[in-house]
Amino acid sequence: MNGKVVSLNVGEPRLVTYRGMSFRTGILKQPIGMPLTLKRLNFAGDKQADLSAHGGIDKAVYCYPLEHYDFWCREIGRTTLPMGQFGENVTTEGLLESELRIGDILQIGTAVLQVSEPRIPCYKLVMHMNAGSDFSVRFLAANRTGFYCRVLEEGAVAPADAIALLSRDLASPTVNEVIAATQFVDRDPIKLRQVVRAKDISAKWRSRVRRMIDAELRRRMEQAVPSSRPLI
Repeated sequence: MNGKVVSLNVGEPRLVTYRGMSFRTGILKQPIGMPLTLKRLNFAGDKQADLSAHGGIDKAVYCYPLEHYDFWCREIGRTTLPMGQFGENVTTEGLLESELRIGDILQIGTAVLQVSEPRIPCYKLVMHMNAGSDFSVRFLAANRTGFYCRVLEEGAVAPADAIALLSRDLASPTVNEVIAATQFVDRDPIKLRQVVRAKDISAKWRSRVRRMIDAELRRRMEQAVPSSRPLI
């Protein structure tokens, strides 16, 4: 699998107002037409505002496939969308969630990254897309989430750099499979366990999915227990 960088997008957190709320957000990215240094937590010129939900070792870099842009233009009635519209640091080409696996190691420029988890949208994406209050639901339902990476080796990344797959674990689920297993009703404990066993998935995701397994097993046990209402 080979891909390339279509656009590098960065931005410092800004104060915005949305539906009567004021908050700082780093989702407003701008394309940069020159090489950028990628450190352990950020590209140069980029930061996340809410570190409890964004950023950190496992979400240092957010990538989104160019291939999804036309889909969303059609879905939300736009003729075009600017690069970085989804808050991604790297707009990619040739890397799709249906093929990328958790733990895949990628070389981009002189940096080495590892796919760590899918993206779960928040209200900031809903605000930025301005395509209806249900956009986050539609985003997940489309299973076009993009993917987060951790930085294994710092380096320089430039627009149009090649993206090469260095190694992967074929037993690890794809990014799409993680979303399909975790975000919809009637979750299958077998598929959830496959996600938990992915050795390179982020610790937060592993903990979240373990709770899902427990909840799903409890739900199935409760459904299997016959009603104990007294006969009249």
